[in-house]
Amino acid sequence: LALDEASLQRTLHAKARAAWLLHHYFDAQRPLDFFSLFSSIASLVGSAGQASYAAANAFLDSLAYLRRAQGQPALSVNWGLWGEVGFATTASGRRVADYMRDFGLATLTNTEALHAFETLLAQSESAQTAVLRADWQRWAKHGQLVGLSPFLRLVATIDEPTEINRPLRSIREQLTAVPPGPARVQKFRAFLREQLADTLKIDPAHIDNETPLGDLGIDSFTAIELRNRLERALDIDLLATLAWNYPTIAAMASYLSGKMGLPLVAEAAADAAADAPDLDDDIAAFLNQASDLSEEELRRLLSENL
Repeated sequence: LALDEASLQRTLHAKARAAWLLHHYFDAQRPLDFFSLFSSIASLVGSAGQASYAAANAFLDSLAYLRRAQGQPALSVNWGLWGEVGFATTASGRRVADYMRDFGLATLTNTEALHAFETLLAQSESAQTAVLRADWQRWAKHGQLVGLSPFLRLVATIDEPTEINRPLRSIREQLTAVPPGPARVQKFRAFLREQLADTLKIDPAHIDNETPLGDLGIDSFTAIELRNRLERALDIDLLATLAWNYPTIAAMASYLSGKMGLPLVAEAAADAAADAPDLDDDIAAFLNQASDLSEEELRRLLSENL
């Protein structure tokens, strides 16, 4: 939802436009033995927050089929993450690699990748091939949470709900069974702490209701995973910016309960809270007033309000 045309064009220019120009230059009048396109598994499984990157690589895959249909050589390789060179060796790349590993997609060594590339160049049957190291059982366990692609659903078949999904679908029933009030607030916040803890791979006991999620280590990838978990659990549509718009468990619980139509507190209690003075506003007003007072007037004001 945050993708704009400028960022889309930057990514497409680097991969799609470059490949298209090469395709037009190396036509039937300039024949080649090999025309290899370095695509990515992002075009097969998606990539959270990287829609433009997934689209650019999908273009490479389609271009390979176009060239083959024209009788020209072409091979698009949907690479998994190489672990010993390039992006994966950066701080951001290591975070991505750790994230992917949690879902069953491990990095490739240079030796593995180059050997696979050599094998693919030696055969001429396929226009498109994916090269990745995958733990399909681990992927299947998490697949329903991260949005299993139709392609990989054929590989990592999920027939029955996994243990990780069972408690997610029943949270609405659990909340409905508890009347609005402190018990419902506590139950929903505990549920959100568990989902956040599973996402970040930390102990729920380390998560306070008022701790900013950024302080706990959430980033763009884990924010998307958390959003996906909660969408499926609560059966509501949520923005990818959920974790940034409501950056604490307390704030997120209030927003999500309203989105579900399940108030956490009774209507009378909510009205009383709304009628209560806003302490932050009172403090701001006091500070603004105090800036224009003399020391003697300030002391008098303090004595009257303490």
